[in-house]
Amino acid sequence: MWAEEVVRCSFGAVRAALSTGDNRHHPAWPWELTKAGDLVGLWQCLGEQGDLRRSDGSVIIDPSTGCSLLHVALQAPRGPALAWLLSRPGAAEAASTRNMRGQTALHVCARTVHLPALQKILHLPGVDMNAIDNYVSTALCHSIREGNLSMVEALLAAGADPNHFEDAYSGGTTPLLLAVLFKNVAIVQMLLSSPGIEIHKAPLGREALDYAHGQIRGLLNAAAASASAAGCAQKGTP
Repeated sequence: MWAEEVVRCSFGAVRAALSTGDNRHHPAWPWELTKAGDLVGLWQCLGEQGDLRRSDGSVIIDPSTGCSLLHVALQAPRGPALAWLLSRPGAAEAASTRNMRGQTALHVCARTVHLPALQKILHLPGVDMNAIDNYVSTALCHSIREGNLSMVEALLAAGADPNHFEDAYSGGTTPLLLAVLFKNVAIVQMLLSSPGIEIHKAPLGREALDYAHGQIRGLLNAAAASASAAGCAQKGTP
């Protein structure tokens, strides 16, 4: 009991230091504790409620990267700290925070292929699964680059835009075009089954079919023919 009381008494001093300290790499700063996976230290630093926001309501971030504690935990060796942070007050705001690359926690989940965290973040209030980073890329586009079918499936099920056009990062691609370029048959099939997919979308004059070969080309041709037949049926034309 005495040890717990000592820790409780330190809450105020540690949290006050968050806004006054000059040493950004002090081992007691919450982002350094998160990198180290020090759950006990985080509990001491953030207080009894474990709020991921400062006393003024702003999200606690690593000032050198703009990353929230969720961003940091997703890039650290996996341990109990991430699950604990996701259950704390302010988790939704931390997940929606953009770091210096413009990436939200969903972008980081996609890059680190962390499916359990992605599924939890998608259920946090106010999280935008179509948020774009500084390169106009979404979490879905990052997941396609990583080639992870489960991540792509989870994002599409949550309402991620299968027709998003990213310009700056890739020179002009859509999720379908990305999957074709990476020759990922399974992801191409999943995207083609997504409601509202635009098979012939060509942001810069060339569509996915222009880059497709073999089995993938066959899938695209079949999907295009099916979409055309469905359109004719709706219009009542033969």
